[in-house]
Amino acid sequence: MRFHQRCDDIVFADLNPSEDYKSSVLSGLRPDIIMEICSRALSFWTYQTTQEACFQEMMYKSLEDKYTQLEKQVQSLMRDAQSEVTTLQKDMELEKRKTHDLAEQLQEKGRQFSKLQLMYDKLKRRSLVPAIQQTVNNTTGICPIGQLPIPQDYLAMREQTPFSSGISSNGKRTTDGNDMNPNFQQKGA
Repeated sequence: MRFHQRCDDIVFADLNPSEDYKSSVLSGLRPDIIMEICSRALSFWTYQTTQEACFQEMMYKSLEDKYTQLEKQVQSLMRDAQSEVTTLQKDMELEKRKTHDLAEQLQEKGRQFSKLQLMYDKLKRRSLVPAIQQTVNNTTGICPIGQLPIPQDYLAMREQTPFSSGISSNGKRTTDGNDMNPNFQQKGA
């Protein structure tokens, strides 16, 4: 049974034939046919290697174009990143300067606050010391001469009593010790 081959049929060929096939395939053919077969086989092999080389060259050019494009993108990204880093470094230096200036201002304000706090404490002590001393003197009954005025109606009442009150008419204390109780009468009087 014979198969008719058409021009667009696919023919499979074994590219690694066995030794028996190699010995028997060209057996019995005339030398000019063998040479023609070899010539066609070499031409086909040359064509395939040329096509393979063209294909590899096309792939190389395509990859080279992609590489060039990617290299341009990477260089662009590197420039952008470098400019971003430079900008961020400048911003960081500016922020460091601002922070340093603010820290100095804070220290100066802290010193001023400490001075004001000391002045306030001194003024507070100055104003509180007399008030505390007066409070202590009032609670203990000891009054330095001339510091507290004595009411005039009390002085008038004391002048009308027949015994010594211990307070003179000018409002000063006397030393007889009977100045606190107006009903005090000395024994034997």
